[in-house]
Amino acid sequence: MEATGTGFINGGRYSNWVISSSSTTYHLHEESPFHFGHLVKMPRNEKKKKSKSQDFLPLVAHSMHHHHHQPDHDLHHLNILNQQHQQRQIITTMMNHNKGSLETTAPMVFVIMGVSGSGKTTVGELLAKTMDFGFLDADDFHPVANIEKMSKGIPLNEEDRIPWLETLRDTLRTKINQISSSSNGTYGYDADDDDKKRKAVLCCSALQKKYREILRTADPNYKPGSYVPGRVKFIYLETPIEVLLNRVNKRAAEGKHFMPASLLQSQLDLLQIDNDQEKDITVVDGTLPPQLIVNNIRSLIL
Repeated sequence: MEATGTGFINGGRYSNWVISSSSTTYHLHEESPFHFGHLVKMPRNEKKKKSKSQDFLPLVAHSMHHHHHQPDHDLHHLNILNQQHQQRQIITTMMNHNKGSLETTAPMVFVIMGVSGSGKTTVGELLAKTMDFGFLDADDFHPVANIEKMSKGIPLNEEDRIPWLETLRDTLRTKINQISSSSNGTYGYDADDDDKKRKAVLCCSALQKKYREILRTADPNYKPGSYVPGRVKFIYLETPIEVLLNRVNKRAAEGKHFMPASLLQSQLDLLQIDNDQEKDITVVDGTLPPQLIVNNIRSLIL
């Protein structure tokens, strides 16, 4: 006797379970066997690893060979199970505890970085709006003392920057953990969840490697010093100094920003990118029109 059917496992509640019985064998489409009958706990080391290409984890019941008579209620139970799970489209992202990595559907933060005048805010707001992500501007997190200092043309020092960056890191970590938290180590969220809850765009100068490293640790799975691409990605807006000066001077004359053009050189002096280690930085041309920059970003990183 043969029959076919499909169903879905809810990554938030069922990813640690399999369906079993001693008499009927079903198979995952990747040829991983399971049985039908009642739910039993499955050890983590026996779970079938989910392919990156799968948005859903289907249970494909195929080639069900019965060597003995099988009651009809088993097939009826299977059909009910299939109908219930097909009604709930669940995207699952499973944590690999050995490697500490996540599938690509995990919460993500894109940091638009660069010196003043590179277009971070303009591009960041447009990217967030285009993709319906949350938006954060690092300037909004500066304490009053930092703003007053920069307004007077005084560059920030490490004592000014580090607490500010740590505040940003903590904010991003809260954002990432908003959906990621799970008691059984499985990350999941409904398909219709608002992307603003799980993805965000942050505009931040992030000029030096050590500053970016602080932001990387917003990902709870990131190991400091490893520089392994995680859930915090950087997009550097590369812009010639003459364009930067023109933009900063115009902005200052219009009273649109507290930072004077005199501080631009101090930022350029700080700018540091390690192309050999920092593989999570995508460089784009900051002189292009904002919409074209956003299109380029989407084509490069998504």
